[in-house]
Amino acid sequence: MRKATVISLVVCGFLFPCFGDKTFYFPHFGDGGGVSTIISVTNPCAQGANVTLSVYGPDGVLQKVEFTTGVFDRATFAVSGHSTKTFGTAGLSSPVKSCYIQIQSDVETITATALLRFQGGLEAGILPVSPAKRFGLYVEQNAIMQTGIAVHRTVKEPVDLVLYDTAGFVKASTSMPLDGLQSSKFLGELFPKLPASFSGFLHIDSSQPITAMGLRFGGGVLSTVAVDQDRPIGQVMTEKFLGLWFMEYKIATVYEDQYAVFQSYEDPDDPGEFYAIAMRDDGHPALCHYIPTTGNYLMLALGTTSNKVYEFAFTKSGDVSGCYYSQNRSSGDLSDCRPLVGTRYDPTASSASSASSQEFGARIQEMRSVACVQCEPDSGLQEHVKDLEKKAVERFGTAR
Repeated sequence: MRKATVISLVVCGFLFPCFGDKTFYFPHFGDGGGVSTIISVTNPCAQGANVTLSVYGPDGVLQKVEFTTGVFDRATFAVSGHSTKTFGTAGLSSPVKSCYIQIQSDVETITATALLRFQGGLEAGILPVSPAKRFGLYVEQNAIMQTGIAVHRTVKEPVDLVLYDTAGFVKASTSMPLDGLQSSKFLGELFPKLPASFSGFLHIDSSQPITAMGLRFGGGVLSTVAVDQDRPIGQVMTEKFLGLWFMEYKIATVYEDQYAVFQSYEDPDDPGEFYAIAMRDDGHPALCHYIPTTGNYLMLALGTTSNKVYEFAFTKSGDVSGCYYSQNRSSGDLSDCRPLVGTRYDPTASSASSASSQEFGARIQEMRSVACVQCEPDSGLQEHVKDLEKKAVERFGTAR
């Protein structure tokens, strides 16, 4: 009964994502000189949302802009379930005003779209961007067209740019010129020595969260360029931990452990290293890490005198096999390997009605015959476990 309750609570947390705050940005907007910006905020959830729209200047200070509904730099409003609120700038600013817009909501599913509208009927739709440390986009310039790049940073840390040609070779590198928190430049301004005709890939990187967008201008063209997070392999692999886990192993009897892995993050003290945070069904915290040298996944749950350690590899999507170990907290020694099977449930990809202990139990039964992928610890496993234990203690404190 206790486990079923935990499952229900965890699944509810995943499957009702209306709850929770959300912040995202439009890295660039314009008003005046024949340009206006229209912002539509939509709440696809049944739960009502409270939303704040803030307009900033390049220095990160609020700036007033005339909208069709009045002049403001910040507006707070309610958006009822399944409804949309729209705000349009008047296009009357002189000199032209531009920079970035922030949207904050107390409902996680809120979304928005911005339209940059130019005289003559040209317009481009812009999707909101959530802050991340790395982005990438396709860029191009020729005799009649340029790519514009806008970058907004959350703190005053450098933003590095690396430009690749279509063959994947580094063409040039520089830093985004940023006196304040936002700047927008054409590709040719950022890299003045580029040939007149060029196409390639631009990687944008910072030690702190940023947002970015791209626009194609010229020759009757006005369109956005798809900008996506340029995720390192460690981040991609670590995010495979996310979900609800059922682990089974046998010592004298069969044990089943359940975990909710709900958040991944990059280590601020060791950029490029990623971890995922988990909670066991008895309330003990756990930390997860991908080991690139072995290709295996490692999960460690803190205990009072011993830690639970799971090392595994995926046998197919969602199913894993490997080893369970007990780690002595005093000596750091690991027990012998206990063959482990497990399965991951991703609540964002299925319906709530499919989540049941019986279903997971049946999948575990099917997997008991699967051979262990990595049942012998590699020579460096103990050091990996000690490092992960240290990170877990730093993150959660000592288990009680």
